Amino acid sequence: MTQPAFLMDVDAEEDEELALMTLITPGEIKGMSQVELDVIASDCLRRMGESEAEAKQLAESRDAEIARIQMRYSTRIDAAKARAARYEALVVDIASSIDWKAGKAKSRVVGFGKYGARKQAEKVEIVDADAALAYAKMLPVEGAVKVKESAVHSVVAPYVLSELHKTGELPAGFEHHAESETYYAKAEA
Repeated sequence: MTQPAFLMDVDAEEDEELALMTLITPGEIKGMSQVELDVIASDCLRRMGESEAEAKQLAESRDAEIARIQMRYSTRIDAAKARAARYEALVVDIASSIDWKAGKAKSRVVGFGKYGARKQAEKVEIVDADAALAYAKMLPVEGAVKVKESAVHSVVAPYVLSELHKTGELPAGFEHHAESETYYAKAEA
């Protein structure tokens, strides 16, 4: 009898298992005694348990290898990020040492990237949403009574900044940030 193609490249143990599975037909099962069926069922259950244990062991091995690889790469990635942060800090220090007010340019393009200064406008920031919302609803600003938390900043911030300049007082729920200059470094990869 010639074996099917899927049985050609299997080892002896696999060949025996596949033969057992393919040699028993539903018609043959009906003609077997309970003892014979129990023997076949027991053998299949043993092999099923072995296969499940093998699958579990393979999954655990895979997970352990993945964890090991992730740890190895994580260490290397963290080291590379730390080096990049040190270089960035150095370039930012260089940027902060330049008098950017002297000319029009606020950045410099060099061989491997760009660095420079950015002017941050004066602003107020909401630090307590409930207090800011309550303050906003009391204001004589158009639309302030209907303002929702998400719109407090755009509707009320200009008014709060204006009042801060006039009175020097900042209402509860807001924080003032003076105009400032920040520095940046951007590498080209």
